[in-house]
Amino acid sequence: MVLTAQIERFKDLIKKVYQKNKVSPIFWLLLGTCLMLLGRGWQYFFFETSYREIFWSYSAFGWFVEGVLGIEWNTYLSTPKYDANIILFEKGLGLLFIITALLVAFLSKLRGVKVLLILITVMQIPQVYFQFNGVGYNWALMLEFSAQFFMPIILFLYLINWQNVAVKLGIGVIAITFVCHGLYAYGIYNVPQKFLTMSMKTIGLDKANSLVFLSAMGVLDFIAAVFLFFKKSVFQRLGLWYMFVWGFITAMARPWAHFYSFDAARSLFQHFPDFLIRAPHFLLPVFLLVALNKRVRIDL
Repeated sequence: MVLTAQIERFKDLIKKVYQKNKVSPIFWLLLGTCLMLLGRGWQYFFFETSYREIFWSYSAFGWFVEGVLGIEWNTYLSTPKYDANIILFEKGLGLLFIITALLVAFLSKLRGVKVLLILITVMQIPQVYFQFNGVGYNWALMLEFSAQFFMPIILFLYLINWQNVAVKLGIGVIAITFVCHGLYAYGIYNVPQKFLTMSMKTIGLDKANSLVFLSAMGVLDFIAAVFLFFKKSVFQRLGLWYMFVWGFITAMARPWAHFYSFDAARSLFQHFPDFLIRAPHFLLPVFLLVALNKRVRIDL
């Protein structure tokens, strides 16, 4: 009886601490969107992106070069000033993403910011398409980035008071993200070399054990995705907690696996954006945990 009373007091304490310090669901959407936009802007500003493939693809851009600019395609490719313009465009796009991230962080209620969220989503479409094209039109690999692509839309829906739609879309998006990740981790598609490299470097496993580990995590990815559709249940919360933890680990594995102490600054500069871009993979589950469990649940 004494132990039971102590447990109940501990539960009451947890509830009071949570109620005093709880953060609203939109905070996690804002944070996830800001980090993703900062990471994407970082990449666009400092590194080459898939947009370059658009400007160098005759099927995608040749009509504009020859029909509008009146320049032969080979001349366009060999003229330095056009390449300089492409670089300038990418840097401008990077600044747009970074500025949008700051506006989302501090002025999210402005109507113009909501318009920017739609614009940013549209600006990601070419990036998504050429990633899709670059992996041989593999739907699973492309859909693994669903959480990144839809995060601004989910935030937009929440800002215009379509909270229920935002939550439902969030559940579908994060489920698709983890299912597609699981297809590769389990080996239904060939396990990417980068998956093996990250598990070997971050956990210290050899190749054979890394394959076993990834296969097990792939199964958990599938189970967690299914659990999301058990509404208002411990299974749903378990699935979301798993996605938060595993999503954070897989995001952090990118810079961790490519970190070299002898060249720390360069390592972080090149690979930390990969973590930021994947922030929706672990912050979208947190948003859903808070939004779906407005009453404190402490049975996990």
